[in-house]
Amino acid sequence: AGFYGLGIVFTFTLFGFFIAQFFGANGVQAFAANPYVNLAVAALFIVFALSLFGMFEIELPSSIVNRIHQLGMKPGKLGLLFAGIAFSLVSFTCTVQFVGLLLVASAQGDWLLPILGMMCFSLAFASPFVLLAIFPQWMASLPKSGSWLHATKIVMAFIELAAAIKFLSQADLVWNLELLTKPVILSLWAALFLAAGFYLLSVFKLSDEDDVEKIGLSRLGTSIFLIATSF
Repeated sequence: AGFYGLGIVFTFTLFGFFIAQFFGANGVQAFAANPYVNLAVAALFIVFALSLFGMFEIELPSSIVNRIHQLGMKPGKLGLLFAGIAFSLVSFTCTVQFVGLLLVASAQGDWLLPILGMMCFSLAFASPFVLLAIFPQWMASLPKSGSWLHATKIVMAFIELAAAIKFLSQADLVWNLELLTKPVILSLWAALFLAAGFYLLSVFKLSDEDDVEKIGLSRLGTSIFLIATSF
């Protein structure tokens, strides 16, 4: 269990290391001053949001995933390590939207922050698998995947769109276009949070997976918070 978890932590932390090397200590200045970088990040968040909405999936090349999976099938601790790496790559489809948001937030000018951000994320991501391997009886008490998980993805998609607007406004500010002024940004954010809140209340549906028999307390509380935030 420990080596499997270590493979997950190693994969995400190594990714954070490469991001830190790419952006260096001036990452935040690049995001703040270069409008093209801000446009690229905004486009990335829009792609992430569309992926969370279910329009397409972001996947790694199957050849890379299959090769790492074969290494993970080898006996011994090294095989377990590669099994954790393989799982991290396979789960890339589910985690890339959150990892991208985290990396942009953590690139605040210090090269250590993306590494620490990925390390904390991977530790939190790996801990359930390690604990369930040690205490398999806990598996029975876990919530089943279903409409709540799909709804979480949709709400995160709205948040990704809100992040995209923020970076579009940075480019607008540098070019002095005055298209995304503060009132416009706040109005767009309010509209997104309002839409997310109404979605959780099943006012509208985006797919057949949005059918719910009843709205639970957690879903109701989250929708009320999002709607209140929009005002």
